[in-house]
Amino acid sequence: MISATILGSLDALHDYAKPATHARSMSADRVARVVYEATTEIASDNWFRGRLDEAAESYAVAARMCNLARPWLDIANIRMDQKRPAEALVAADAYLEREPGSIFGRGLRMRALQPLGRHKEVVELPRTLSPEGLPEATYVLDEYHLSGARGVARHPTQ
Repeated sequence: MISATILGSLDALHDYAKPATHARSMSADRVARVVYEATTEIASDNWFRGRLDEAAESYAVAARMCNLARPWLDIANIRMDQKRPAEALVAADAYLEREPGSIFGRGLRMRALQPLGRHKEVVELPRTLSPEGLPEATYVLDEYHLSGARGVARHPTQ
């Protein structure tokens, strides 16, 4: 992981995140990896500083750069922090396209569906998991039911 303190400043990190900075000194794959790491470090710094839209945009750049799943998970979490569940759902779905069996992605999807009023989908989601994923899905579903506005939420089918 690259640190802005090692490079001296956030401005230096932004320069380091530009592919042109490395084009002659590294292979294309290595350049992509270095730029990806610098970009996610910038995103993380923005998230830490409360610049959530900037953080999400940097994570989106990183996700497109290497077609990796992890940045989409971070974007979904940021959008949930911002109380923007529709955008969180889009990011969770992008994550799940790359990591279809992920309990983290499914849990985030469930969290995003709840404020959108799509409770039936939340309850159905664990049924799509393999038997190995069911203990974690049960935990996430229990957490979902306990997060009702007035304490314990009733099961949507009751």
